[in-house]
Amino acid sequence: MSKVVSVHSFQVGSGKSQIASNLAVFMAIQGQRVALIDANIQSPSANHVFGLQDHTPGLDDYLLGRCTILETVRDLSSSLASGPDGRLFIVSTGFEPGNISELLRSGISAEALKLAIHDLDRDLQLDTLVVDTSAGLNEHALVFVAMTTALAVVMLLDQRDFQGTSTIIEVARKLGVPRIGLIVNDVPAMYDPDQVRAEVETTYGCPATIIPHSDELAALSGKGIFSLQYPDHPVTMALQEAIAILMA
Repeated sequence: MSKVVSVHSFQVGSGKSQIASNLAVFMAIQGQRVALIDANIQSPSANHVFGLQDHTPGLDDYLLGRCTILETVRDLSSSLASGPDGRLFIVSTGFEPGNISELLRSGISAEALKLAIHDLDRDLQLDTLVVDTSAGLNEHALVFVAMTTALAVVMLLDQRDFQGTSTIIEVARKLGVPRIGLIVNDVPAMYDPDQVRAEVETTYGCPATIIPHSDELAALSGKGIFSLQYPDHPVTMALQEAIAILMA
């Protein structure tokens, strides 16, 4: 079974999806066979981040029984400057409001999600599966968390996030997640990153990565892979640090 890295957050707007996409791209560039699942059902973003405009079925279609999970896979490996072994596969979720409403109304099958992970792992011969979950403590997000090898919890320096992040970490530990890492995103320049890291690690009892605020990242408005456009940027360096923590 491949490693499963879930990227989760308590609240929306944390930058979770951009982080998940960058982590997946980094791993593929490093020579891994990686699949990214956009399981953020209520607010999908992979199509926007990667500029995908074709009509390939998505995770929503699979969950509604309209296709197999393999029919949702896009191979984006040719767009990466990766070694011969690196591959990047994407399973996105569409923006069709009717599909999202139907899924939320009828419920999302935990068994279908588990089967999807199994089939992708087997047929794509993956090293790592990265999952961009829905924010909050909803049932389908917890299905992925329960199957996770490493959980990245993205948070902001926001009072609303402090207690919610604590709850997520507590639940993950009860579910037996082997490795948990915090990613503190969009930290203003006025803060000392080493002090923020020390305080967060003391509070939550797990290693933390500090990602500084970036005007360049904000200008992307969620579209495009930041680390490919700015390979030497402090944000990119921080993302590489996060991978090292999660994959240790």
